[in-house]
Amino acid sequence: IDRYARVVPLSHTVRAMINNTIIRDNKTQKDMSDLMSGASPPAVQGAASEAPADDTQQRLVSLNWLPTNKKGVTERWAREFYKYRHFLNTNSPVTSSPSDAEIAGYMREAVTVITQIAQRSKLALLRKIKTCHTKVVDAEETGRAPMSIEDVAMAYTGEKFTDRDRAKLVGGILVHPDDGWLIKEERDILNNLNIAGYEGRSTMRNSERNGCIHKIVKQTASDCIKYATKKAWERTLGSYIGTRTSPQLLETHTVTQITGVSFTAYKVEKKEMAENATNNMTEKALLDAARAYLESGHSMTDAREVIARAGEA
Repeated sequence: IDRYARVVPLSHTVRAMINNTIIRDNKTQKDMSDLMSGASPPAVQGAASEAPADDTQQRLVSLNWLPTNKKGVTERWAREFYKYRHFLNTNSPVTSSPSDAEIAGYMREAVTVITQIAQRSKLALLRKIKTCHTKVVDAEETGRAPMSIEDVAMAYTGEKFTDRDRAKLVGGILVHPDDGWLIKEERDILNNLNIAGYEGRSTMRNSERNGCIHKIVKQTASDCIKYATKKAWERTLGSYIGTRTSPQLLETHTVTQITGVSFTAYKVEKKEMAENATNNMTEKALLDAARAYLESGHSMTDAREVIARAGEA
């Protein structure tokens, strides 16, 4: 899955790097793939059968257990959260003083599971996009049913769609009340990892949208939507919809807040393009004024004077 949620084949080189570098233990890799696909590997089943009838407290993790991306998987992180390693590898030894090799193994496992969660998130997002927007986007606008987020983004460049519509595509499905699919994806992943919920929260449904799994799914979906829509809309419309601004952005772009949505969204346009659009609108207004002046019976000379005076104003 690429960043636009399109399915692309892995090259033999990349596949070999994943298999040989990230996870060197084939059995561990298979167990973790089974976890992400929903299957329960034998080790998990065995652990569950030996556990007490109510082991919920032993199956809780910190809200901040997994980082939102692979860059956050550091040695410091691994030592702080090593006690949760058994959720990724049930064969890992239980110890309060892990060796360097055990820390390195835990870091590889974390990178793999974060990658797999991101892959699942992209597929879930694509399903949600198709469900929500196939009814909105006419097949005649794209020539076919939308197959990727970029397909839907391109369809939203049509005249019948407003900046508010485009803003809802960018952020609407990531916030309440339309983020039910995010919560479901989080629950499914927690179940697959044999996790009952988060510490301080009695059940999975009480994650309050701030659990680490929810953050990974949401961040992946947000990045995927932003990349696809920015590429399509900036190329076609000369502007795009963003949800954040910064002093650096304001130096080079005109940023206008979009109203009528339940979240913060901005129309972002390069300053020279915004100025050109304003100039084009001014020229059209002047021409319309001159045309109206001529139609009212005045001479061309009078019309030019009207344009000159309007331009000076």
